[in-house]
Amino acid sequence: MIGAGCHQGRVGVARQVRADEIADRRVQAERFTAQLLAGEPARGPVDVAERLLAIQGQDPRGARLAIRARTAGLTAADVDRALTEHRSMVITWLNRGTLHLIRTEDYWWLHSLLVRPQLQAGVVRRMSQIGLTASDADQGVAVVEAALAASGPLTRSQLGEVIASAGLPSDDNTPMHTVRPLTKTWRSGPVCRSGRFAAA
Repeated sequence: MIGAGCHQGRVGVARQVRADEIADRRVQAERFTAQLLAGEPARGPVDVAERLLAIQGQDPRGARLAIRARTAGLTAADVDRALTEHRSMVITWLNRGTLHLIRTEDYWWLHSLLVRPQLQAGVVRRMSQIGLTASDADQGVAVVEAALAASGPLTRSQLGEVIASAGLPSDDNTPMHTVRPLTKTWRSGPVCRSGRFAAA
């Protein structure tokens, strides 16, 4: 009787382990499908961003590969077109202050939800360190918006030159210390990255 009980106990444990393994596999399969790594691939870059909401964008090559893994027949050029020609996607500072690739239409609500609360204090502190006032920031945002409206997407160094030519305070090490407080979270946050460029 003792032996039979032990055998039944081992069978019960084995069945539970098997059930747990099946459940784990099911969860894994659902996660892969939800992440577009299994099942029907997305039709294009924007569809990937719609499903995932945000794609890590610190490394432009990695962002493009993340999209390629979830689509069929797409190339890096297709992602670049979405960023530049179609302007249907942007790379911008979002969660944790790191760059993420998102749909353009999601920019404003994500910016309001994630960027301002997290980074406003740090931006204000950095502005103070380089002698940038709130008035300077407002002027700088207007200057950057005007430059982007007139010239289209600009590189970070080009934006730095635009800000310096407006006579605003800048950091000797890099103009991006001025560009980022102006464009990253100040007030309306009108500027984001588009590929290698900043765009309104």
